[in-house]
Amino acid sequence: MKRTFLPILFVIVLLVSFWWLKTNQAEKNDINYLEEVLHNLDQINSATYYATITPFAPGDTVPVFTSIRYYKEFINTADTFQGAKFVWFENGDTTIPNFCYDGYMKASTVPGEKTIVIDSLKTGKSSLRYINGPFFTKIKTLIKYAFQTSDSLLIESKDMGDSILYSFSVYDTIAEVIGSRIVYFPNIYGSSKGEISNYQIWIDKSNGLPYRFKREMPHDLSVVAIKDVKLNHINIGDFNASDYFPSDFSIQYSTEYKEAITIDLVGKTAPDWVLHDKNNNIVSLESMDSRVILIQFTGVSCGACMASIPFLNQLNTEYDQKDFKLVSIECWSKSRDALSRYQERNNINYTFIRSSKEVSSSYQIQAVPRFFILDEDRVIREVIKGYGKGSTDKKIRDAINELI
Repeated sequence: MKRTFLPILFVIVLLVSFWWLKTNQAEKNDINYLEEVLHNLDQINSATYYATITPFAPGDTVPVFTSIRYYKEFINTADTFQGAKFVWFENGDTTIPNFCYDGYMKASTVPGEKTIVIDSLKTGKSSLRYINGPFFTKIKTLIKYAFQTSDSLLIESKDMGDSILYSFSVYDTIAEVIGSRIVYFPNIYGSSKGEISNYQIWIDKSNGLPYRFKREMPHDLSVVAIKDVKLNHINIGDFNASDYFPSDFSIQYSTEYKEAITIDLVGKTAPDWVLHDKNNNIVSLESMDSRVILIQFTGVSCGACMASIPFLNQLNTEYDQKDFKLVSIECWSKSRDALSRYQERNNINYTFIRSSKEVSSSYQIQAVPRFFILDEDRVIREVIKGYGKGSTDKKIRDAINELI
């Protein structure tokens, strides 16, 4: 028996050892390859490329919209906020920039108003401002974070033939890549216990550089794919954000612009609208006969908007329909099916309808969520921007109770 048992045991030990060595070698090679990718990214000083951006609502396979942008990205290691200067244009039109950032300010265009809105980043908590940074800078930040973090993170890889797919799963926290840093958003999402932030990057084997990036959060999912990439052919010294401002556009600072929006609307009669719900039924402001109306402008891929749903569901049950009605107007989705899925998935018990460009413009919606509280004469009595659990709830309740 001993002569038979020992060879079998030896073979088993040998197989287990071989498996262990192969597994650990594979993991080692995976990490080594990521280090090579990071080295390749460090060689990029500037880049131009077309980026196709497709955001999705959670659980959807049809994108909310598809945007094709042309980027100019300049690596700027002195900038600890974004790590880059950049500008992007919608659909390849390089005459009017949609957004640019140069380290000292960010600027967005409002083409319909021929206005450039500038944020000097000198007021408020600029470190927490969300700026969707350029492709290569974000991925470099993600890989560095994966190497250095003490967060609970799992790295997995898969050979896709011409590319390697890396997946980064961060547990029990919502970790957003904001340019050259990772920012956590517990106040927006509530408790992040049990939540997962997942990122995926596709690396082209031919050059060791990423070409596709997927970000999946509890509230939304987005995919960015780049093509026609040109590296290190433009100089950061030639980049001045103001050079991209059209000469016939006026310039306003964001604090003045946002304040003007609020001042323009408060005390005025709410613009009328006629829109449709998920079943294509007509819903109009004129048909609402309650004493007080709360209108929320929202987006299916907005985290703060999603965080407000439990409060709004509760609020919708607290008052008699003769006293109060709530309607949520979704601004981002182009699909009634997406609207329906979002409403069902989040158990929304209040009126949920899709906006039009005209309605969003008449209420001057530049960001969501935004809440408008109307009195019985349909005069806008208060405008509340953003959502913070608890604090915004109290503001809305107090305003409603004062009018009823």
